[in-house]
Amino acid sequence: MTEEDPSPRVLPELLPYSRAAGLPALVFHGRGEPRTLPIDVLQVGVRRRAAQLTALGVKPNAVVGLLGPNDPEWVQWAFAVWEVGAALAPISFPLRIRNRESFEGWLRHAISLTGARLVVADQRYVEFLPQHIALTWDGSTQSSAPGAVMAGDGDGPTAAPGDNALVQMTSGTTGSPKAALLSHRAVLSLAAASATAYHGERKDKTLAWLPLFHNWGVVGYLLRPMLGCWSVHIMASERFAADPAEWLRLVTAQRATMTSAPCSAWDATVRTVRRRPDGIDLSRLRLATFGAEAVNPRVVDQVIEVLGPLGLRPQALVAGYGMTETTLSIATTSPGEGIHFDEVDADELSSTGRAIPAREGHTRRVADCGFPVPGAEVRIVDENGKPLGDRCVGEIQVKSPGMMSGYRTTDPGGAEAIDEDGADRDPFVGGWLRTGDVGYLVGGRLRVTARAKETVIVGGRTFSAEEIEWAVSRLPGLGRAAAFAVAGEEHDACVVVVEMAAEADPAELLRQIRQAANDALGLTLGDVVLVAPGAIPTTDTGKVRRGPLREAYAEGHLPRGTA
Repeated sequence: MTEEDPSPRVLPELLPYSRAAGLPALVFHGRGEPRTLPIDVLQVGVRRRAAQLTALGVKPNAVVGLLGPNDPEWVQWAFAVWEVGAALAPISFPLRIRNRESFEGWLRHAISLTGARLVVADQRYVEFLPQHIALTWDGSTQSSAPGAVMAGDGDGPTAAPGDNALVQMTSGTTGSPKAALLSHRAVLSLAAASATAYHGERKDKTLAWLPLFHNWGVVGYLLRPMLGCWSVHIMASERFAADPAEWLRLVTAQRATMTSAPCSAWDATVRTVRRRPDGIDLSRLRLATFGAEAVNPRVVDQVIEVLGPLGLRPQALVAGYGMTETTLSIATTSPGEGIHFDEVDADELSSTGRAIPAREGHTRRVADCGFPVPGAEVRIVDENGKPLGDRCVGEIQVKSPGMMSGYRTTDPGGAEAIDEDGADRDPFVGGWLRTGDVGYLVGGRLRVTARAKETVIVGGRTFSAEEIEWAVSRLPGLGRAAAFAVAGEEHDACVVVVEMAAEADPAELLRQIRQAANDALGLTLGDVVLVAPGAIPTTDTGKVRRGPLREAYAEGHLPRGTA
């Protein structure tokens, strides 16, 4: 910190900054009574845990994994890692471990991917970790030689703004996750930029259930509100999973002004609230953000229909676009705007790549994601990297104050991206990050139409996986849907995998799914696969993971539906 600008330059400076700014405590809402963590107590806990890490041989620039739920212990260990100058690698986990071997395999992969030489874990997960690198919440190691657990680089505990703060795994929706390297400067700059875009004030109160191991949780609902000195309330993710409506009841009880969730979570919540709306008053919400995945117009309509009478103003809805590689937000609508959709000719969009406004025939509603956050830039380019004009669809490329330095590799001095097919791919071109997403601009405002690897090309027409899934998921008796392309002898075909309720008639559902895709998009599906509820894999925030499904389909591991 400097006398001229007291803003923190590295994450260890955030605690004294927040304390001096008047932030009293963090509040955690688990299954029982809320747990309040005063900033003074947090600082003491951080110092004690930092001393433990130092005693274990943790050095600056080393990587420490963190595995556990949204508890005070998670936050104290995170700041302790930063305090000793190490980088934090948050490790995701399922709420329910169905297969021990699979979970242990995932942990081995995550440890290898991030380069973690020590993993601090909640007691319930320690048994799944290699014993020689495990450290429990209470500080006890499983290693017989704890002093030799770690080896790092550098001397002294002080972090520099350019040092790695987070080794954050990407969601892996289309393939294997990667580990993005995010510096202290990137994390704090993006937190400040998005706080400015949200018009945050000290009277704001944030509350979310988003996992702290996800960048939306740790940056969006821990570090950003601490930087803005907003009241911080963190809900247990498992509490949301057990009853999504509990999230909004807690928002009501705490009189929160800001909350967020992916579109799929809003969808699940609305279905639950529709059955039992008691105890919910959302009139205090200033911002209710949709992010992390495409914004489904049907879900937004239902949110307004069901939650509007419970006090949620349509103007409080916010659409955002971001990614792990930029720490968090890239673009967002402004508070008070609400979410608006650009209705365009779906045939023109899929055949010519132009977003032409239309009200008749096959149309598609594309969410307006607003302007770039302060300091960020967005451009749309064609396949040759040439910038495109308004309403021309192409790859989204960005520059951002929260930009990663690269992906971690086994060579600490290098950074690379690996495509699904294993080929190397430089994520940067001329200082611009290639997002792998597709969209268009209108007057500087961004519309996202698809992820590049989640497009389906059939008969020369390009569809996004989301719009196909939305078209069929409206049908009764269906759960999640996942769409992807498979190569055929003459042309690609579209496959849709759909979760089916037990009481549904399979033959009739198959007919209705094909009809729905044809009616909404003029698309003839190549194959429809009906699976049991819960069979479609998702990320930690509920996004469908199409890559593993595509692989399972190609290997014949999914039951095959017939028309």
